[in-house]
Amino acid sequence: MTHPPGPDWPAPDPQRWSAPTHFAGSGSGSGDGGAFGGPIPLPPRAPRPPARPVRRRRARFVVAAVLCLVLALVTGGLAVRQYATGHGARAVVLRYFAAVSQGDAPAALALADQLPANAAYLTSQVLRQQLGVAKLTDVAVSDVQTSGPTPRVAVSYRLSFAAGAETVRDSVAVVRHGTTWRLASVAASADIVVSGLGAERLVFAGRPLPSVRITLFPGALPLSTDTPAATVHGRPYLTLSAGTAADPASAAGGSPNVVTVSVDVSKRAKMQVSDGISDALAACLAAASVDPACPLPPSVGRPVPGSLHGALSQPLASSETTVAFAASGRGILEVSAGVEVKGTWQAWNFENQAVPQHGTIVLKLSLRATVDNPGHTVWAAAT
Repeated sequence: MTHPPGPDWPAPDPQRWSAPTHFAGSGSGSGDGGAFGGPIPLPPRAPRPPARPVRRRRARFVVAAVLCLVLALVTGGLAVRQYATGHGARAVVLRYFAAVSQGDAPAALALADQLPANAAYLTSQVLRQQLGVAKLTDVAVSDVQTSGPTPRVAVSYRLSFAAGAETVRDSVAVVRHGTTWRLASVAASADIVVSGLGAERLVFAGRPLPSVRITLFPGALPLSTDTPAATVHGRPYLTLSAGTAADPASAAGGSPNVVTVSVDVSKRAKMQVSDGISDALAACLAAASVDPACPLPPSVGRPVPGSLHGALSQPLASSETTVAFAASGRGILEVSAGVEVKGTWQAWNFENQAVPQHGTIVLKLSLRATVDNPGHTVWAAAT
């Protein structure tokens, strides 16, 4: 610690503490001799480091701010574009058909602008039955028209029926819903009309065929039959654009809001009927047969019942047999066929005597069978 000098402190020696007047070797020893003849002055204050240019710092700040702004604009633009792409009319329609093709009814209904009033058949269970009849695949959007009073998206898809594939072109109405789009209608309504006989054999979504208008997702109708002896004719389906689409191969055709369907006897049932006719004929034409219900030769006067014996000229083919549903229903099949027989028979003459006859004749057969056992035929009439 430093203390001020006291009264007894010795006085400083001027010779000892004075600064030198010149450096050694500086030449003359006079008071102004040499460049450094006087005392070296101390700097008035400590030196300062050089200051950075203010203009350069400001330029760097501006560049950084501009870069941040550009980055924010680019990121925001990409986000907006991605949102618009994912929620545009095309994307919404594709999401809808993806949900339909996967059997997800709630996801499909969620894209509706307004839910249908009748949603009894708009369930995943019924939708899966539709897909069981024909899978919906290969969905593609061909055109998008979002301007004008009725924005629409043109779409195509493929329905794979057991009888063959059907390429469907549809037009989907869309509605702007805030920043995204919705479908104006997510289902189609139609009346089902049965052409021909056999309507009692049809099953719709596991239930009897309804007599009122139905509302379904687009695709195949969930139609089946209650017996293997019957099958749905053609490939009936529904579309969103017309409300319906009839089987293109059907002669009856269809109109908007109407689907025309028909029922056929299955190929398997026809083959069973053909085999049943062959068995019944073989039993009748046997030499020991005397069954009066067996067919009789035509145009031979008064043939004796049960007297025809012989054999078929050629085997009966199922293609030569006509099998149809009876008008009375009740599962009855009406069968008709024509066969050529080479054989013998007897006919009554005017004296009521049985006279032998022989030759090749054509029999027109009429039989009946049932959908439960098509192979068991019974004679209805024969001429």
